[in-house]
Amino acid sequence: VMLIDLDRFKQVNDTRGHPVGDALLRQVAQRLARTVSQAGRVGRLGGDEFKVIVPGRTERSRLAEMANDIIHSLSQPYSVDGQSIVIGASIGIALAPDDGTDSDDLIRNADLALYAAKDAGRGRHHFYAQDLHAAAHARAELEKELRAAIVQGDLQLFYQPVVSTASERIAGFEALLRWKHPTHGWISPDKFVHIAEDRRRSRAAFPVI
Repeated sequence: VMLIDLDRFKQVNDTRGHPVGDALLRQVAQRLARTVSQAGRVGRLGGDEFKVIVPGRTERSRLAEMANDIIHSLSQPYSVDGQSIVIGASIGIALAPDDGTDSDDLIRNADLALYAAKDAGRGRHHFYAQDLHAAAHARAELEKELRAAIVQGDLQLFYQPVVSTASERIAGFEALLRWKHPTHGWISPDKFVHIAEDRRRSRAAFPVI
């Protein structure tokens, strides 16, 4: 099972509107179906998430190759209403029976692998591994503490000057969000900003494309 999440898709919806986002999703589905072809079944879970089921025993090297082909295909520029749009994709992979013997276990473990791929920088794939459960627990704890930090006003906003190299003058300012954890000290934004941005995802349906 491969779970595919589109990177930067939310920005498209927010800046260009949902009709453009819907048209983009249709093109994504077409590319995904072409790339997977007869090797598996493709479906959309909802939002900007897709799933690929590859039947039978398949070598991990072949699955890695397929995942890379999917990421490469989905990351090429799209044209929607004359607008050029570039997004990306991250993929989590779980194999039966090694990573689960029923659909619930496989989906949960593929989801953990997907989070690992996104945490590693996005635009890549990740296979499920046992240690991902510990990482998921740490992420859940950080998310809980982040909610409390937001309520308590523990996040701080800093402004960093942007200097023009030509004139050596300040051309503007960049707003940076910082979190000073009471136990761990300053936490890097790349550890918590993406947690705040991630949306709750549904696994209810698997319509076949």
